[in-house]
Amino acid sequence: SGSMRERNRMENARTGAAAFVDQLGDTDRLTLIAFNDSQTLIFDNLQVGPNRERMKRDILSLIPGSGTALFDSIAFAIERQQDRLSRDAINAIVVLTDGEDTNSTRFRDASALMERFGMNAESPVDISIFTIGYDLDEAGLRPLRIIAERGRGAFYEGKADNIRQVYLDLSTFF
Repeated sequence: SGSMRERNRMENARTGAAAFVDQLGDTDRLTLIAFNDSQTLIFDNLQVGPNRERMKRDILSLIPGSGTALFDSIAFAIERQQDRLSRDAINAIVVLTDGEDTNSTRFRDASALMERFGMNAESPVDISIFTIGYDLDEAGLRPLRIIAERGRGAFYEGKADNIRQVYLDLSTFF
């Protein structure tokens, strides 16, 4: 969103995400979806080893847009991941946002999103969802906590001074 332009937010988020890529194994696969009021597929299901430098370049070149279609973007990521689930891999989605959802049209809240995909605290998990709330107030953090809990992932609260460490902590799940 446009608020990522404030106080080095985007620069810090890019640096943290690039450090995350450095922690992944050569045989891991990664998709990057940038989102604001819509989704943009930056790279899709690439093996990390031969593409690590390209991935980091692409991450470091991301620029903030406008609007935040958070719930629709998570749905987009889930739908892509469902088409390629692997029993031999950790199937996960990592979401970073610095804004509350302002532009989703398919889903108006976190509960509706998670119900649509059959994700609740008791359901078996095919895809884990990890969320990072970046410089958000409590109202903005609440849906991310719901998504991480029902997605059987983890929730992190990121700030400018810890976002790189958040990504490094996340890498321990993979």
